[in-house]
Amino acid sequence: MDTFAEVMTWLKNHRPFGIKPGLQRVEHLLEALGNPERRLLSVHIGGTNGKGSTLTYVQSMLQASGLRVGTFTSPYIIQFEERISVNGTPIPQEDFISAARAVAPHAAALEKTEWGPPTEFEILTVIANWYFAKVAVPDIVIWEVGLGGRLDSTNVIQPTLSVITNVGKDHMHILGSEITDIAKEKAGIIKPAVPVITACRNPEASAIIHTRAVEMHAPYYAFQEHFELLDGSMDKDGGTFSVRTPFHRYKDLRVFLRGEHQLENGALAVMIADYLRVYRSFPIDKQSLAEGLAKAFWPGRLEKLQESPLVLMDGAHNPEGVERLARYLAKVYPDRALHLLTAFTVEKEPSAMFAPILSLDPASFIMTRFSHPRAADPAQVSLAGEAFSDWKKGYNELLKRAGANDVIVLAGSLYFISEVRRHFLAGKKV
Repeated sequence: MDTFAEVMTWLKNHRPFGIKPGLQRVEHLLEALGNPERRLLSVHIGGTNGKGSTLTYVQSMLQASGLRVGTFTSPYIIQFEERISVNGTPIPQEDFISAARAVAPHAAALEKTEWGPPTEFEILTVIANWYFAKVAVPDIVIWEVGLGGRLDSTNVIQPTLSVITNVGKDHMHILGSEITDIAKEKAGIIKPAVPVITACRNPEASAIIHTRAVEMHAPYYAFQEHFELLDGSMDKDGGTFSVRTPFHRYKDLRVFLRGEHQLENGALAVMIADYLRVYRSFPIDKQSLAEGLAKAFWPGRLEKLQESPLVLMDGAHNPEGVERLARYLAKVYPDRALHLLTAFTVEKEPSAMFAPILSLDPASFIMTRFSHPRAADPAQVSLAGEAFSDWKKGYNELLKRAGANDVIVLAGSLYFISEVRRHFLAGKKV
């Protein structure tokens, strides 16, 4: 492989192998490469919602403190390489090629074993470990779980800290239909004696996370028990809040990610940063922490695309995410007509997922699709609403209907949001 295009073709050839939960293939590849993951100081973030926002807050605070921060996220919003980044800069294509060359022969050898060929995500996880350890050498790497936790490819790392944002009903076709089943999978990232911080509020899920922490002899920090969000107030462009951790109290912090849930994500991120300050001696002072929070930006999360009519874009793709979106709209724009354009993947149950936002009685509810093998066909969905096979036509229809004071929301799968955002950033006409 000599070009980035050839590497991408090689990766895409592994996409048909789908999702294969299990760690054996990744462990085998990492061992063949000399276990680069053991050289990294890592934080592991799992949960149903809020992983990306929490990661972004922590990354921004650490960067503001002068640290070099690696991140591994999924899916991508702007470009594929952003999934592996250092201080927000995606892995250079030449380094991606070098990493792929290092991994490729071992990936090929795996095909002859009982485990079979690795998936695209498994290869990407290994490439990230190789790049961070051999080339980028960041001070710390923050890993976002891809799916679940226990059997996710990222669970091969040995973190200094594990984080579980929350537990909700998503990916139930893989993780289980009950909240307790999903919680067990999320709690699977907790390692022996490695502290865990969680913002989970569901009592059943929290009990499972706590039990797992006790079993692993892992110090346990829970939201509103060991650290608290205080004096939180939300506005249309973000919010202000204070946080009490076991180590310090931070007052009048500001974030510019929209939604009440972003105050909770911010409080969780402050707890993570404060833990790293106290137990890993990271040079994080109050000013850097506050500046980092205020600078944090995560695309596709209640992101504003235009002012009049107001157009927001949000990657709400499960019941909890849609409920948070609906809560924000009801609180901030209670008297403005709402128009929704959404697209989602085939495994979702749209009637349950969209109930919170349909309860707001939107003036328009249009279902559409996007370019991805798992995209649902809106014409086949038994849900009251209009169906457009082309999202651009659906969006243009909403622009015709919406008054200057109305709100248009594009929401659903992050794959859909990525496609929409790339189109808008390119300045193309819709």
